Parts: sequence; C-alpha cells; structure tokens
Amino acid sequence: MTLRKWFYLFTTTLIVGGLGGLLAGVMLLVADQPNLPGMSRYDWWINLRDFFLAGLLFSIVSQAGFFAYMMLNFIVRGVLRSSTWNLIQMFVIAIAIIYLEMVMFSETSSFVHYIILPLAIFLFSWLVAYFKVKMTNGNALIPTIFFMVVATTFEAAPSLRGGAIESIVVGILPLLLCNAWQMLKLTDLVGSPAGSEAPQKAATPAQK
Repeated sequence: MTLRKWFYLFTTTLIVGGLGGLLAGVMLLVADQPNLPGMSRYDWWINLRDFFLAGLLFSIVSQAGFFAYMMLNFIVRGVLRSSTWNLIQMFVIAIAIIYLEMVMFSETSSFVHYIILPLAIFLFSWLVAYFKVKMTNGNALIPTIFFMVVATTFEAAPSLRGGAIESIVVGILPLLLCNAWQMLKLTDLVGSPAGSEAPQKAATPAQK
C-alpha cells in the first residue's frame, strides 16, 4: 500500500461516510413527515450539515477499525492456520450478533428493532462478502463477513445505547457503507484479498 493509494482510500472513505450521513439524514427527515412543512430552508441546511459531519466522523472510526483489523489479521495469520483463524472469526461473528440482540432487546421494547437490526447487518455483510468473493476467491468470505459484522457492531456500539432510532440510523448506515467500501476497494488497491490465501502459482514443467 503506497502513500498515494492510502490517501485515495482515506479521502474516498471520507466522502462515502459523508454521503452515508446525508442519506441517513434525508431518510430520517422524510420519515418525520409531520414536521416537514414547518421546516425552513435554513433548518434543512443545518440538519443536513450535521448529518454530513456525523458521517465524516463515523468514516474516521471506520478507517481506524479497518486498520486495526488488517493489523490483527496480518499478525494472527502468521501464528495460526487459516482454518483455525476462520473458526475463531465465525465464533466472534456469533458473539457480535448475540451482543447486538442483547443491546437492542435491553434498549428497546420493540421486537421489530430486536430482530431487524442484527438481521440487516448480517444480510448486508453477506452481500458485501458475495461481491468480495466474486472479485477474489472463496477464502475472502469469512474475513469479509467478520469485519463487516464485528467491526460495524462495536464501532456503532455508542450509537446503539438508548435505542433511539435516529442515533442508530446515523451510526449504522455510514459505518456499513464505509466498511464495505474499504473492504471492496482494498482489492483494487493492493491486488490481493484481505484475509485470503494468495493463489498458488502454477507449477512449471520442471516442477511436474
């Protein structure tokens, strides 16, 4: 990863985070239909600006989590077999989903919130992993789901406290988009999938 590529990933992730914050803000404002007629252009501008800045902040959190995962993945893969590391990641994925359900169950009285948020994060993670595998190979499946589920869950943990739908949407949406962008864009930048085995070279005639 050269400095130029890192700067490109940093700036584009910032943009994705800001746009994710804006998207979350528009969704929340449109959902709050009764108050729309009374909002002036200035109120719209202030609200959207705040959502955009929140998205930028969460993009920084996302990038810190991505860097931490890449370092962890690099270190652990030098110590453990890939199969063992994948089993550990699957176990932690289950813990993260249980944690999400426990938080949502304790912070909200809505059974819908309790089920939908963990399910949405998991399904979106599977979708990102599907594209990652298409871009690379099957070895990227578990690491991608792990990063998308576990990193998003713990990065968004402060937003989940209290159970307010506004803070959940503003926290989760930019993080999911930023994490997905970094995971998928990494392949283009470095040419090898994060957390997967490098493809074996074909044997030369002398090796056969």
